[in-house]
Amino acid sequence: MYEASAWMMESPGWRIDESEESIAFLPCDGDDAALTVSAFRNTIGAIADDELREMAGRASPAGAIHAPVTCGEFRGLHARYEHEGVAWRVWWLALGATHLYVTFNCDPATAGTRDAVLDWMMTTLRLSPSHS
Repeated sequence: MYEASAWMMESPGWRIDESEESIAFLPCDGDDAALTVSAFRNTIGAIADDELREMAGRASPAGAIHAPVTCGEFRGLHARYEHEGVAWRVWWLALGATHLYVTFNCDPATAGTRDAVLDWMMTTLRLSPSHS
């Protein structure tokens, strides 16, 4: 179980690249793909559904379809699209005042090949005990 300051998630043994802004999980097979998680804390209270919809609308290309999703303890929206030659899966998630922005990108030729492992990883998302 990987534990960041605000959240935790199981990894299938992928390499982890940490920066101040995000955590990237990188498949070990050398494919140019990454699952990246960024966490934000709303200082004025819980994040509302309309805030997530607004964030998703601003961050997605025209025509992207946003579907409701539950990922572990978090709830929010998910979209899947191809943009500028890259295949994307994107999640806008919230639990109380914690917002997670999660992206997975890869070559369109390999899109969908990691869906099962990505879906499993997303079901393991939890709020970090130190952040509760």
